[in-house]
Amino acid sequence: MKKITYILFLVLSMVLYSCSEGDQLEVEPEVPENPQQPDAPNENGDEEGNNTSPTGRSLIAYYSWSGNSRGFAQILHNLTGAEIVEVTMTNPYSATTDQQLYSIATAELNRIDRDGVYPAINTVIESLEAYDTVFLLTPLWHARMSTPMQSFLYSHAEKLAGKRLALIITSASSGVSQVMADARRLCPNSILTNELWINYAAMNGDITALITNWLLGIGVSP
Repeated sequence: MKKITYILFLVLSMVLYSCSEGDQLEVEPEVPENPQQPDAPNENGDEEGNNTSPTGRSLIAYYSWSGNSRGFAQILHNLTGAEIVEVTMTNPYSATTDQQLYSIATAELNRIDRDGVYPAINTVIESLEAYDTVFLLTPLWHARMSTPMQSFLYSHAEKLAGKRLALIITSASSGVSQVMADARRLCPNSILTNELWINYAAMNGDITALITNWLLGIGVSP
């Protein structure tokens, strides 16, 4: 009887895990002390401008809810010398936990998809003419680009036409294909490089080396 009860417990645990895994909000978990260097996925193909070396200045735009993307943006700044700007909310989120942010992100993504309404942000860049490459750092929410970063791209899409967009995406488990789909939808006239997926589930190495190798792969010399 004990053996049957134990087997039923295992089956129930597997079912609950499989139901929750696909609907997880990918916020920015803490970075392990020794993150590994996972291979950067090539979901966009070389035709999207990955072998074109930038000839002008670069800009880093990042959104960070927990602070991790801010840290990665600083590493990228140290490697490239690119100017850096933070995407900030007009009305900062009241959420203090992942669970609270979950429902907020769900509602905002629904408004974007249903009504084309994006959350208000403070960040406005008047002139982007001087930049050839714009680095974008964003966490993944519900397998999608975070809504504040979507707002940034939506409001700057015209100015970003013809620019190289290079995304660094943080995620604990889900793939990043839908994030890249959001980028293409929002900036159809921009050139997307291969993205860097910082996958916390597979990290166990030097994050600076990971970003450096990605930069070299998209034609940027650190």
